[in-house]
Amino acid sequence: MEIIGSGQGVQSYKLISPLDIYERHILQEYIPRTPRASALSWMKALKGRWSKRTTPRHVYSFYEKGNWLKAAAKIASVTPSGAKFIITLDASSHESLNGTNNVSYPTVDNLVVFQDGITQGYVEAVDRSTPGAHAVTVQKTDASMDIASIATVGSTMVFYSNVKPEASKKGEGRVPRFEKVTNKIHTIRQDFPVTDWEMQNRLEFPVENGSQYLFYEGLMETGDRFEIDIETACLIGPNSDGLTNAEGEDLQTMYGAIPQIRDEGNTFKYFNRPDYSDFQQLNLGFKASFGDKKYLMGYGQQIRQAASTWLLEFSKAGTGNIDFTAIDRENGSTKAVEIGLEAIYVDGYSYFFQEWDVFSHPTFLGADGMPFNDMGVLIPLGVTKNYDVDGTMYATGQKSTEPYCQMIYSPPQFAAKHVRGDHAIWQTGAMADDGATNDVVEKWVHMQGYYGWEMRCRNKFGLWEKAA
Repeated sequence: MEIIGSGQGVQSYKLISPLDIYERHILQEYIPRTPRASALSWMKALKGRWSKRTTPRHVYSFYEKGNWLKAAAKIASVTPSGAKFIITLDASSHESLNGTNNVSYPTVDNLVVFQDGITQGYVEAVDRSTPGAHAVTVQKTDASMDIASIATVGSTMVFYSNVKPEASKKGEGRVPRFEKVTNKIHTIRQDFPVTDWEMQNRLEFPVENGSQYLFYEGLMETGDRFEIDIETACLIGPNSDGLTNAEGEDLQTMYGAIPQIRDEGNTFKYFNRPDYSDFQQLNLGFKASFGDKKYLMGYGQQIRQAASTWLLEFSKAGTGNIDFTAIDRENGSTKAVEIGLEAIYVDGYSYFFQEWDVFSHPTFLGADGMPFNDMGVLIPLGVTKNYDVDGTMYATGQKSTEPYCQMIYSPPQFAAKHVRGDHAIWQTGAMADDGATNDVVEKWVHMQGYYGWEMRCRNKFGLWEKAA
C-alpha cells in the first residue's frame, strides 16, 4: 500500500486487517503499545506452570482434594468416664464436606499423643453425631499416664498409628475429602466504533523492525482494554451470587485468584517493609498447609523496593552475606553495582520475584491509595494430581497432573474466521469488512470472550499484604 506523504514522496506501508490485528503474536511482536499492563503479562510469568482448557458451559465445576494429613486437633472439652475420658474436638479441628463441618481425622484403633509428647492413649470409640464437635473415647495406654491433668482445654493432641488385634476386623474407613469447587465463566466484551470520517483521522504509523504498519489507534486501545479486563477479572473478580442487571438478567462473574486465596488460602501481613522474620512467617504458613518449596511472587512495585532496601541495610552490618562487588559486564567493558531482587532463598524455601505491571501501573490498580502496589500474590510452582468429578484419579483421557492454576474458557460459537483461539472478533455496520449489516455508515469492531479462573490446592497459595 502506498500513501503520499507530505514532502516525502511515496511511502510504503503494510495494511493489517482489522480482524488480524488482534492476533496476539502481531500485537506482541510488531506493535508498540502503552500502557504495557496488558497482554496477560502476569500469566506469562507462569509459563510452563499454567495452562488453558475449554468448557462448553458458562458454569463449570471441579473437585479439589482435601487435607488428608490434618491429624493434629485441639481439645474443646474433657469429660471423665470411669477410667476413660470423652474428649470433644474443637470446631477448628474439623473440615467441611458437602457444606457441613463434619469431617475429622481420628478413627477407632488410633493412638493419640497429648501435648507433653509423653502422655498417650488409645481411641476406643469415635462419636460423630454432632457436626463440628466430634468426640473420642480415650483410654490410657498405661495406668501411669496422667491424661486428666495433661489433656486440658485448648491443648493439642495428635492421632497416629492403628492398633489392631491379631484376629482383626474391618474398622472405620476415612471419608474421602473432596470439595466441589464451582466457578463461573465471565463474559468480557469491548467494542470499537468508527465512522467514515474518523477512519481517515484516527490512524497511526508505527515503525517496527524496519517495516511500517497502518492500523486504527482506537482499535489498539480497545484491544489493550480487553486484555486488561481479562487480567483483572482473573485476579480480583468477586464470587457473586444472585447478581442481576437493571433488566433482571442474570450476571456471572468469575471467581478470581485473590478472592479465592482470601477464602481458602493463606493471608500474611508485613509491617513497614518485608524482612527476614516476615519471610520466616511465609515459610511457617506454607509448611502448615503442606505447600511447595518454590513460589513465584507476583507483586506491586512497593514490595520489591521495600525488600531491596531491607537487604541494602542488612549489608551495612558487614556480615559478608551479600556481595556488592563491582560487576564486570561483557568482559569488563563497564563496571556497575547491580541492585535487583529477583529471588530469595530462606530456610529451604525459594521465592522468585516478578513485578506485575497491572499492580504497579499508576493509572490502574497501582493508583494512589489502592492496596495492590503493596501486595504480593504467592503461587506454588509445580503441579498437582488431577481428580475427575467423581473423585477418581487419572480419569480416562485426562492428564495425571494439572497445574496449580489455569484459565478456563468457553470457545465462542461464531464463524470459524472470527475465532481467535479463546476469543472472537466480528464487525457490524455498513462499512464492515465482510459486508454491510445495516445502512449506517460506520464500522463497529466487537471483541468478546468467555473466561474463568481455576486454582487447585488453594490452601497452598498466599497473599502478602502490608499491615495498616
